[in-house]
Amino acid sequence: GDANHTGSTDTKTFVIGQASSSTVITIPAGPYVYSGSAQTPGTVAVTGAGGLNETPTATYTNNINAGTTTATYTFAGDANHTGSTDTKTFTIGQATSSTVITIPAGPYVYSGSAQTPGTVSVTGAGGLSLTPAANYTDNINAGTATATYTFAGDANHTGSTDTKTFTIDKASSSTVITIPAGPYVYSGSAQTPGSVAVTGAGGLSLTPAGTYTDNINAGTATVTYTFAGDANHTGSTDTKTFTINKANATVSVSGYTGTYDAAAHGATGTVTGVAGDLTASGSSLNLGSSFTNVPGGTANWTFTGGTNYENQSGTAAIVINIISIKIPCFSKKGFLTGIVQIFPIHKISPGIRTPTGEGSSCFFYILFCVVSSAHGK
Repeated sequence: GDANHTGSTDTKTFVIGQASSSTVITIPAGPYVYSGSAQTPGTVAVTGAGGLNETPTATYTNNINAGTTTATYTFAGDANHTGSTDTKTFTIGQATSSTVITIPAGPYVYSGSAQTPGTVSVTGAGGLSLTPAANYTDNINAGTATATYTFAGDANHTGSTDTKTFTIDKASSSTVITIPAGPYVYSGSAQTPGSVAVTGAGGLSLTPAGTYTDNINAGTATVTYTFAGDANHTGSTDTKTFTINKANATVSVSGYTGTYDAAAHGATGTVTGVAGDLTASGSSLNLGSSFTNVPGGTANWTFTGGTNYENQSGTAAIVINIISIKIPCFSKKGFLTGIVQIFPIHKISPGIRTPTGEGSSCFFYILFCVVSSAHGK
């Protein structure tokens, strides 16, 4: 109260309600790219009357892999504020990938098999690391080969590709001519004993015919082959020689035996060559000396074989026998009384003059008359 009033009292109640709160999540514009790690770009602001101002951390879902990510925060409220919530989304994009093909320096040479020297490396964010096999084209034959790989991408990475080329060189070839040991003898025909083998990588195996020179006549023959090469092999060549020996012709020489007839007589002979040259072309047969008078002599014959035949020589006897002359003897009455026979008894040596002037191979003769007893002389 006061000086003039007694005191009194009264009591009333009223309710002060909770103020509302505000929760706001803010996501910067980005972009956001897959990195393999959780991404938390959002900020949260919780505000309200009376100075409420909080910055809690949002709760994220699907915030590692590429795709749509959600950030959420819920303020449960407090004594003076009601609760509030906010949700925001953002996109995590695919990261790029890198595909690199590496080809060692080489060289690469044709082998007949596919050559796959390249290595492939596919890398990217989040530990992407792949080593797939490249795809090859034209990687067997000599020329330019291509290695390619394309990574199609995955949930978190975009695709990528790479292409590299490398050169496959021609392989060497080997040409070898083989000549059997022989011997080789002139036959009148071309002789082709050599065999040719051309070999190389990838199954190259040829047996062509060689090219021959000087392979008919006796002497040194040559066989050559040159492989020009092909799409996968370089060329090669070989040359070999072999000797064609002279043949032995069949030489048949005969002497002479006969009675003195004042004619010259000598050896006779024939020459037969090999099957391909029966006339033994290029050769000659010298039959030696001829003889007229008794007793004859020795013919020294020589066969000169020329280019293709061996020389030969020999002797042949030329025998000229003495002549016996018989002359009938008649009597005065005309009757046959006997035979006169003339025999040479002495040869005049060469150089001694005779009454006839002959200086060699001349004879003195003795005459005998064989008398018939029936008619007398």
